[in-house]
Amino acid sequence: MRRIVAAALTLLLTQISLLAGGIMVASANDVRYLGSYWGQGGVRDEVAPGDSGARLTVALGNEYEEDSISNIVGKLRLPPQFRSQNRDNPRVVESHFLGIVPPGGAFELTFVLDVEPSAAVGLDYQATLELSYRIVGASRGSQFIPVKINIPGRPLIKLSLNVTSVKPGLINNVELRVSNEGSGPASDLRVSFTPQPGSVTAIILPEHPWIVGTLGPGEEARTVLQIHAPREAGGSVTVLSASLIYRNAIGVRVEYPAALSLYIERPEIEFIDVRVWAQEIRVEPGSTAETVLYIENIGTAPAYDVVVEAGQSPAPAGLSGATSWSIGNLLPGERRSITTTVASAQAAANGVYQLPLIISYKDAAGNRKSSTSILTVLVGDIPPKAPNLLIFSQPSIRAGSPQKFYVSVENIHSGEIRRLSITATPRTPGITILGSNNWLFESLKPGQKAELVMEVYADPAVSGSSATIYLTSTYVLADKEERVSEDREIGFIVEGYVTLTIYDLKVVTIGGDYFLTGNILNEGISDALFSSITLEGAETEANSLFLGEIKPNAPVPFNLRVNPNGPVFRGTILIKYKDVFRVEHLERFSLELTVPVREGGQEGAQSQPLQASSVLFVLLAAVVAGVAALFWRSRRHASHRHS
Repeated sequence: MRRIVAAALTLLLTQISLLAGGIMVASANDVRYLGSYWGQGGVRDEVAPGDSGARLTVALGNEYEEDSISNIVGKLRLPPQFRSQNRDNPRVVESHFLGIVPPGGAFELTFVLDVEPSAAVGLDYQATLELSYRIVGASRGSQFIPVKINIPGRPLIKLSLNVTSVKPGLINNVELRVSNEGSGPASDLRVSFTPQPGSVTAIILPEHPWIVGTLGPGEEARTVLQIHAPREAGGSVTVLSASLIYRNAIGVRVEYPAALSLYIERPEIEFIDVRVWAQEIRVEPGSTAETVLYIENIGTAPAYDVVVEAGQSPAPAGLSGATSWSIGNLLPGERRSITTTVASAQAAANGVYQLPLIISYKDAAGNRKSSTSILTVLVGDIPPKAPNLLIFSQPSIRAGSPQKFYVSVENIHSGEIRRLSITATPRTPGITILGSNNWLFESLKPGQKAELVMEVYADPAVSGSSATIYLTSTYVLADKEERVSEDREIGFIVEGYVTLTIYDLKVVTIGGDYFLTGNILNEGISDALFSSITLEGAETEANSLFLGEIKPNAPVPFNLRVNPNGPVFRGTILIKYKDVFRVEHLERFSLELTVPVREGGQEGAQSQPLQASSVLFVLLAAVVAGVAALFWRSRRHASHRHS
């Protein structure tokens, strides 16, 4: 009995110790997880989010002390960031190991799976490996083993320049950029350039090779690359051969070539082009005005010892004061300025004059060269003491359509006017002159008038407002042979327009009477004020209806009593209204409408429906009187009985 109790206690203590050992340390008789990696057979692969068919290998060890295991089947239950290629069960991927693993031996299970694009790089995802196997000489065993999955990412290194072309014969500072557009880091990155056989382009790096170091996803490094191409290489394309060396996210050394293309621009031809120019020079007759002259070298080579002189000109306008200036040296694109004075005589009035300027300079070899620039001077006209033209126009035009606009020009000078030229220019936005805006009259005698007829369009947006047209007139006074200019503004009012339309016209019966009903629509852009509608015709008495204001695009209903004599009603509608300027207008609309048939099949005059209604009223009154009489007799008879 004591032996049995001792054996039972020993077995119980053994189970407790095994249970405790399973909690604290791995059991001696099981399969142990050694780790996982991307790849197979010890060869590691780069894996990034979005990869398909990636191989994940799980390394395991047989921890049984004496037993070998075989027929190993592993089912890996995946987190949401991964899926198997089995559409029926995308969350589980399966792998088999058919060999025999002796005690203490190791083996690998490789699973083919897809990585979701949303998976993150560098995070540890947890999967569960459901492992089943056969213990050689015994029954099957199974385990659930946690498996860690980490996505290393894949770097994508790109090399680029900030320019696409370089100038020949110069050292061009070009920015070289190396960027990681992938999902994994690149370490120990270095960039080097390899000279191409027969290439004449020189490349200078601050350090060679350029050691970048570690470049994470989305990061970029820059350096300055100096490139020199000879002038004879202009117009060609040169290829810069580079080599990129780095270690990827799993520590594998990667080396691949890169090529950068640059266009070598055609060499510029060196030349000197010194020009003198000014803003518009305008001066009144018999006066002076200051102006600024600009001297600029628009060539590609420097000009030395630049001198500007005013040339000889017989014109009645020219430069006064200093007429020669020493500018010094002018580099390509450099500009200097000088201030001078322009003078004009009375005889220069209303003229345009060109003043020559002589520019001399030396080139790099010391040869003196010269060129000429021209300054244009505009001399105004002598204003007339009094106007010689009386100009007036019509007071208004209508907006929304081209209108004839009449302008009258009268010669109020004591003598003849010759070669009268008039130019019209709208000053108000929305006013357009269609066709020509210039008129020429050979002669106007004293008191004689000339009429300008222009086609003017006014935008509806300016209706109800005033507008102006600017007139410029030039002519010659025959008695003095003097040219004169006059500028005038003519003003007018832009009227809106009213376009009335009548629609939905019909004859209807209301309470046994005939009425003409319809709607009035203003399709214009201006209000029709104090409006009234009148119906005239042989089949009706003239009757009117005051409508008041008819706004654009706002239908106004109306109805008028009519007295048709047959199946067709004929008449005329008159609509009177005033525009915004209180000018009265009258619109006429002829109509011919079908008359509906009244109940009882009668149409036309109202006498028959009125007689029928009278008879019906008499009958109803008789019935009411009879009922009242019977009621009164019954009451009286009852009272006699009571008494």
